[in-house]
Amino acid sequence: MLVILTPDVTEVHINRIEKRIKELGYNSHRVPGEKRMAIGVTGNETTEYRVYLESLPGVDRVIAISQPFKLASRESHPDNTIVKINKVKFGDGNVVMIAGPCAVESLDQTLRIADIVCKRGAQMLRGGVYKPRTSPYS
Repeated sequence: MLVILTPDVTEVHINRIEKRIKELGYNSHRVPGEKRMAIGVTGNETTEYRVYLESLPGVDRVIAISQPFKLASRESHPDNTIVKINKVKFGDGNVVMIAGPCAVESLDQTLRIADIVCKRGAQMLRGGVYKPRTSPYS
């Protein structure tokens, strides 16, 4: 379930709601939003307590979420997650090109390839540190 809170909800209300969720045997996860906060409820297989939770002060509405990965769903986390590695951002809509050797065999090889992939527009270098080779006897 996803408990959508009212815009004027107080910390006291949030703590009471989380306490009630725990008393029902579930886990609560705060989901801050740009305009309002929500509480994700995990561990619940049914929605029998939905009406009860909706009656608590500070609760706007309760949404049943039946899909897996509730905490990663758009219902509980509507904004894009942006991961930043140095100057490269993943998740903000741009395409990130990562290129490099299948296996790193020497520093010289890695530096040569890094120069080539950088000139070709790749933002990141990849390279396997260990690659087991297939034995001709297997």
